[in-house]
Amino acid sequence: MTEPTDPAVRVSGAREIAPDLLVIPNDHVDLVPNIGVVGGTEAVLVVDTGIGTANAAQVLAFAREVAKGRRLYLTTTHFHPEHAFGAQVFAGEATYLVNRGQAEDLATRGPGYLEMFRGLGETVARRLDGVSVPTPDVIYDEHTLDLGGRTVRLRPTGRGHTAGDQVVEVPDAGVLFTGDLAETGQFAIFPWFPPHDTDVSGVGWLAVVDRLVSDVMQLNRRDRIAAERIDLKTWLPAFVEDFAANESVPSQRFALDAAREVAVEFDKEHLRQVLWNLLRNAVRHASSEASSVRIELRLLARQVELNVIDNGRGVAPEHQAQLFEPFFTTDSKGTGLGLYLARELCAANRARLEYVNDVQGAHFRVLCREARA
Repeated sequence: MTEPTDPAVRVSGAREIAPDLLVIPNDHVDLVPNIGVVGGTEAVLVVDTGIGTANAAQVLAFAREVAKGRRLYLTTTHFHPEHAFGAQVFAGEATYLVNRGQAEDLATRGPGYLEMFRGLGETVARRLDGVSVPTPDVIYDEHTLDLGGRTVRLRPTGRGHTAGDQVVEVPDAGVLFTGDLAETGQFAIFPWFPPHDTDVSGVGWLAVVDRLVSDVMQLNRRDRIAAERIDLKTWLPAFVEDFAANESVPSQRFALDAAREVAVEFDKEHLRQVLWNLLRNAVRHASSEASSVRIELRLLARQVELNVIDNGRGVAPEHQAQLFEPFFTTDSKGTGLGLYLARELCAANRARLEYVNDVQGAHFRVLCREARA
């Protein structure tokens, strides 16, 4: 058997994906989860620990730095070692909360998984040196955690990848942590490991994913919209600068045509999510030369056109009809939800997102309501 890559968590790669909400990405390394750090005015929640005490110690130190004295909580998406078997490091520092199904998984299947993972190779065994199966502080059937000005929902999903799966929902940011229920860049792991585990259910897992799609749509429901007047001449340059800094993209790759006075009616956070997704896609497919991604404004009969155009290869004709379908992607590292959710957010704001097949590269257009004076 090939020795696994060292499953090291890299906190230096943490990215803020919404205000006071950071993700430490797995960088597509096996046995490394995407770890969340979610803040409110009074407390901070950590989602998953990484495998072993050394990884967890790094995560805890990072969370302490983010928290700056705020109370710490920890939850895990399920009981598997790469997600939960570092929780012992948080003892006395954070309150560890899990759902009832996951608590049972830890107690009955945890010891067997610990021994099984130690047999995966010397690298993983070293990571698990000194690790014990964690014991939660709080067990619940379903839980809403108030972090101060931000609520987080810890929701068991029913049997799928494991018997005790849960998702962690941050409604105000439109973020859902799914653990291993949803995978990108690889086939989902089907953990049928007798005698340690026979709880996985393919049928149940598919049903859970179906519900997750609906849940993601609900994270940005119409009744949560806070539409406001947005002066694009002022807002767009600041947004592009923020995007370039956070995504580590040279600012000269963007050409912004936003000189005229144009304002739209839109939920500001929703517009930010839509354009962030469009720019991220454009940067991925465009060349690295200057002005390879253009953002252009046009005003037509009280309707504002916001265009994002890149100089890449564009979208193949056979894929254009599927662009906005959930889970459709041609990128092995993509989720297939970005454009789908962007279109839903536009619709909720009485706007429209469409693909325009009129240039050599890709051209996405958002049609918005002009704000009344």
